[in-house]
Amino acid sequence: MENNINGNNISNNEEIENKINTFLLMIKEKYDKNNNYNIQINGKILYYILDTTIIYFNYKMPKNAKINLLNKDILFGFEFIQNKVPYIRALSNFINPTLYDGRNLFYCLINDYNNDYIFDKNNLQECEKIIESLIKGIEKFIAVLKDNNEIKVLIYYGEYTLNHTYIMNDFLINKSILNFIRIYELNNNKNKELRYIVFTQLFFLLFEPNKENKSLGKLIQIYYIKDINIIIENNSKNKNDTKLNNYFFKINKDNNVILIKFILAHGGYLGKKISEKDSVDSDYNDYLNLKKILDEKKNEINYANYLLVIQKSKNLFAVNEKRDSNKKKFISVNRCKDYKKYIEYYEILYDYYKQKKNKENVKDKLKLIFSYLTFFCVELITFKDSDPIESLIYKSKLEKYSKYCID
Repeated sequence: MENNINGNNISNNEEIENKINTFLLMIKEKYDKNNNYNIQINGKILYYILDTTIIYFNYKMPKNAKINLLNKDILFGFEFIQNKVPYIRALSNFINPTLYDGRNLFYCLINDYNNDYIFDKNNLQECEKIIESLIKGIEKFIAVLKDNNEIKVLIYYGEYTLNHTYIMNDFLINKSILNFIRIYELNNNKNKELRYIVFTQLFFLLFEPNKENKSLGKLIQIYYIKDINIIIENNSKNKNDTKLNNYFFKINKDNNVILIKFILAHGGYLGKKISEKDSVDSDYNDYLNLKKILDEKKNEINYANYLLVIQKSKNLFAVNEKRDSNKKKFISVNRCKDYKKYIEYYEILYDYYKQKKNKENVKDKLKLIFSYLTFFCVELITFKDSDPIESLIYKSKLEKYSKYCID
């Protein structure tokens, strides 16, 4: 009986794998034959998580493609994990700050954070529709990135997923821009836990290594890189004895200070290799080198060059959200802060396109921007805790841009 069951499982797995391979080939042929897309797409099955179906697509928009507005090869990886939201990563440095840092751009490309799609290997037809939406979304996203660059606005698109298992080599591949560090986090001055840290241009990521496979790491903390400092503390009478130093990552978050006490793993600040070796022999100069790396990373982005910086892009797509009539009508305080930033952004964008009013399709673009401005202004005006003076400001903005549209 047991052998028959196992035989059935093997047969079922082979059948599913054959269906997936047929699906991968169909997707490749679909976009190879359609010259309108000007892209290359190839798929394969991944096996890095046991007993889980994962399919993966490499997407490439060549720099000479007509739809490529950035004149650099644009690469993405589409990862579909059974019963998970798709994970869509940039795989090339086509914009600065880079998007090639492991962020999931799925909702940015779908343009709807309320999209409830979950990958199901038994419904590949729905997956095909999602892939088509992603490919169209990339073309629109590239145009938005180009606009943002020209109007000097920096938006933190995409997000990381806490408790998600990441392949650490995906970060190491872009080692010219990202920094990988191995540390031991100290708890109660006695216990030490191996941790991986990644410095991106925008984020500080802390991972817990997988015990069975050290090349995998579960993301356990996320902070902005600009809020991180390294503190070297020596409370002894002999300040020159660096062996008595304590080392901390100091994180400023929401008016609070978080301290992570640590020691470097062997060669950890170099980030050359993920090693099984459990040793700690870093000296004081290693910590000074790590501090230098962090300071340089924090200075890579000159925020003074931007008219506006938006760190939370999630609610930018609120206009596309499905509304639940059973829920409260009014937005939250945190969302209210986001909306104020978005209004600033769309005002800058509106003025930018207003100067191009004689160019093709600009009227449609202005109408679209106005629709976003209208949505966010109305949401703020009807917010239950609105400041009456602020409400008047947003009403005046609505009148102003309404006149522009009529003109």
